[in-house]
Amino acid sequence: MKCSVQISELEAIAVCRCAGRIESARDASHLTQTMQPALESGKNVVLDLSGVAALDSVGILELVLIHMRARAAGCDVSIAGAPNWLQDMLRMSNVAALFEIHQTVQEAISSLSRQVA
Repeated sequence: MKCSVQISELEAIAVCRCAGRIESARDASHLTQTMQPALESGKNVVLDLSGVAALDSVGILELVLIHMRARAAGCDVSIAGAPNWLQDMLRMSNVAALFEIHQTVQEAISSLSRQVA
């Protein structure tokens, strides 16, 4: 299954749910393009990776670029629901240091909501 991305927006937070495989520049670009309007609006974003089945170096690089775009727009991105293998990959590549990582989407929303308040 290729990468599918869905955005749902709350007041000051957008939740981006990713599913499938992020293993090509096309998949990675699709993720960023889908998230871009939320980032440009200055909303904080929860990136729900619970449905991601595979992620390679292109996907890792895209997460770094998403972080950079979010910072440039003055917003934060938190990761939620990443499977253990993906959390290990993020730690090994040191990308985990760029994001707050939460077990659930609700935990991430609560954390980002406290930052806004």
